[in-house]
Amino acid sequence: MGNTLEGYCYRLKNNHADLVELCCNEGGIGKIGDDGAHEFSSALAMNTTLHTLDLGGMDISDTGVASLSQALILNKSLTLLRLHRNKISNAGAKALITALKHNHTITALYIAMNPIRDDSLMEEIQKLVSLNKEGPEEAARKKKELYRPGWVAEGAELKRQAEEELCRDEDEVLVAMPVDTSSESEYPSFLCKSGGYGLGYARGQHAKND
Repeated sequence: MGNTLEGYCYRLKNNHADLVELCCNEGGIGKIGDDGAHEFSSALAMNTTLHTLDLGGMDISDTGVASLSQALILNKSLTLLRLHRNKISNAGAKALITALKHNHTITALYIAMNPIRDDSLMEEIQKLVSLNKEGPEEAARKKKELYRPGWVAEGAELKRQAEEELCRDEDEVLVAMPVDTSSESEYPSFLCKSGGYGLGYARGQHAKND
């Protein structure tokens, strides 16, 4: 599959340890658009190795960012995301804000040179990214205080929706475990139907398929 969209997604889904940084402009796969963004999102939802993803100038609009935002709700390894020079407007920025309320690992998000007209949305994105720089546990604690009541329950529902949307066409379909919304933990708890691969964590413990 080589340096193609399909090839990179395959490696992401299978957590190839050598793929920790990916720049699509340098990867030779061309402008991926919204369809490609959705393919990447499905792969990111299951990935635990990628730290840096550069999707700058990839012709991605609000539709593609909506998919990527769902992936961010599930992904716990990505720390740097570049989305500059795309076609993201206020709607896409709002989707990112929703994701960042429940993602605590993104510490750098580049979104300049997009048609986002509402400065308050950019400020909210910057605030959430800054909170993540304090570490996942502290970020989760502060976000819970900022966005209560219902923050934990909202996160659980968003994760359920993201799992259904991004993983429904995969051979390894993920199953959402019951989420204790009273728990302090805000990690997802999803398992593959076929085995012991855990996408997330339940109450701070690695999910296992017994």
